[in-house]
Amino acid sequence: MYGKIYDTIYDGTLYGHWEAIVTMQQLIVLAGPDGVVDMTPQALAARTSIPLKIIEKGLKILMAPDPHSRTEGDDGRRIALLDDHRPWGWRLVNHAKYMRLRNMDEKREADRARIAEKRRKNSHVADSRNQSLLVRDVAHSDTDSDTDRSTTLFASANGAWEEFWKAYPRKTAKQVALKAWKRVKAVDISALMAALESHKGSEQWLRGVIPHPATWLHQRRWEDETVNVGADLGQCMWNKDGSRDPKQLRCAYPGVEEVRGLVYCTHHKHLHRSR
Repeated sequence: MYGKIYDTIYDGTLYGHWEAIVTMQQLIVLAGPDGVVDMTPQALAARTSIPLKIIEKGLKILMAPDPHSRTEGDDGRRIALLDDHRPWGWRLVNHAKYMRLRNMDEKREADRARIAEKRRKNSHVADSRNQSLLVRDVAHSDTDSDTDRSTTLFASANGAWEEFWKAYPRKTAKQVALKAWKRVKAVDISALMAALESHKGSEQWLRGVIPHPATWLHQRRWEDETVNVGADLGQCMWNKDGSRDPKQLRCAYPGVEEVRGLVYCTHHKHLHRSR
């Protein structure tokens, strides 16, 4: 499915609740033509690769009444349950309203394209000065909108900095990290924070191999794939009984894969076949 996401999502009362913002973005994309998402939280997490606890927290905020919401009705809730007898499956409260806005935006864009094409065909009767004015007129509204959007999104991104710094487990070179943060696009903040929670549970980070926050931001490491430790796998069993090397202790890293009843960490899972 396709859903248009308006930048006003960053400006309203969801400000500061990045879990709700990222969850709402997924619901908009997955909603059907009637604004319904008939999925469980577990299915949402699996479909979007976003950790379940983030989805659950976001849903809780989106279902809560909001007296300061822009739109009246449903006590300001963003989503509402489809049925009272089950705790999953939602209707996007303002879906119809934003679908109308999207259709209006598409019409305006088509009108701009039509006018621009007509002016291009008639350009041979206009001097260079008049042509410049015409181009400026067509682009003026979009330029103003983009300028306002950039300012608004930067403010939103800047406001989330303290939350990022609090959540990042390695507190190193804060000012350098802040400079890297200011180069992050605000539209990436929700995905970034969701990825951070996932990375904190990865095998690499759990054994203390955590990049500097500035490096993680500058290299867009939140887009990296991670191997998360299974909740019930426990410690790696490599050299458990000393049979591999009597002089070495059992591997202390957390297990990420089970092979023939034995659990191995990321490094040793590639070596178990030689045992």
